[in-house]
Amino acid sequence: MAAKRNRAPLAAGSASGMLSLAAERSGDNPALDIIQAPDRRRDTNAEARIQAAIVEYVRLVAPHVLIFAIPNGGLRTKAEAARLKWTGVVAGIPDLAIVAPGRRVFFIEVKAPSGALSLDQRAIRDWLIALGSPPAICRSIDDARRALAAWGLETREAAR
Repeated sequence: MAAKRNRAPLAAGSASGMLSLAAERSGDNPALDIIQAPDRRRDTNAEARIQAAIVEYVRLVAPHVLIFAIPNGGLRTKAEAARLKWTGVVAGIPDLAIVAPGRRVFFIEVKAPSGALSLDQRAIRDWLIALGSPPAICRSIDDARRALAAWGLETREAAR
């Protein structure tokens, strides 16, 4: 007669929502009876890290331009959101602005590798294109490098 194995119920609310039972354990260590699947939580800081790297990169290679963040995102109370909307915050505005010599202004929307534009961001992108200032969608420093070149902004890298 085969020994009966103790199987724990799946835990609700675990990070991945799944637990897998270990195959054929010796029973020596009950803690090994359950093996948790890899943690697949979304990296909520990926976009912020990319944005910070792009800002640092642009400030290093193009010190003659002003780059700054437009902090429209984030969690807010309803009252704070209403106040910000009242004072001019517009949903979908790109994350970064660059002001360059010659009255030129450029925008960068930063996205994580798997991120997609929201409906508001698409609408603003289309509006900026119609106004003659197409924003760059950047997922890396390499994307930012290509955007600066496409906009004709001189960089210390390009000067080499």
